[in-house]
Amino acid sequence: MAQINDIGLAARDGYRLAATEFVPDGPPHAAVVINSATAVPRRIYRGFATYLAERGFAVLTYDYRGVAGSRPKSLVGFPARMRDWAALDVTAALEHVRARWPDLHLAAARSVIPSAARRSGSCRTTIRSPAL
Repeated sequence: MAQINDIGLAARDGYRLAATEFVPDGPPHAAVVINSATAVPRRIYRGFATYLAERGFAVLTYDYRGVAGSRPKSLVGFPARMRDWAALDVTAALEHVRARWPDLHLAAARSVIPSAARRSGSCRTTIRSPAL
């Protein structure tokens, strides 16, 4: 069984992101960041994240700014852009996992947004495995 903890992450610009850590009962042997598809809430990946955690992976899911748990009360005038998701939100998730489990191999299950973050140079975290 995995421990499931809802947490908050601060992006580089200070925006708070809703996130969930899935932690195995024993010591994790690798860490995984699940980057949602465009505007898909993190809860969609709960089953997959739990499956991975029950097999020894530390997993993080999170909502991009403006989506689900990271959404403000109103989106009227909210300045979220896809490049913010790539440059700020993906980076915050990767940095959190790297800080929380610094010695673990880091893998990312990703959509096109994290790919854009790596290409833009805004993501400074090394991912040894680009996908599961």
